[in-house]
Amino acid sequence: MLGRLSDMIKTSGANVAPAEVEREIVALDDVASAHVVAVPDPERGQLVGAAIVPRDGARLDLSVVRAALRERLSSYKVPRLVAVVGFDELPRTPSMKIRKRDLAALLRERGTTLDERSAEAGPPPGCGLPD
Repeated sequence: MLGRLSDMIKTSGANVAPAEVEREIVALDDVASAHVVAVPDPERGQLVGAAIVPRDGARLDLSVVRAALRERLSSYKVPRLVAVVGFDELPRTPSMKIRKRDLAALLRERGTTLDERSAEAGPPPGCGLPD
């Protein structure tokens, strides 16, 4: 249930199963879905990155998300790079699977570290969700 071995994220020598992290993020209030991928990093090899889709009308406080995940996961499994996105912003194949390489690029472009930002984050403008 931890996903395929090829999906494993290796960060600073430790292995992280994306499915485990996704499960803990989705268990949080106001989260509709989460998608966790490896994001290349020159220092750690890979970072744990997460795109989080809030429930309709919800606003996510990323400092609360971070604190909750630190209680539920080992520290090296807590995503370092996070983007709050609308469902329609997730890069998908024609069969609706997540395009992981494109999601990693989105996280590099728009993601923020959970340490950098404690303000509330709602759905991005124009994503089809209420602001």
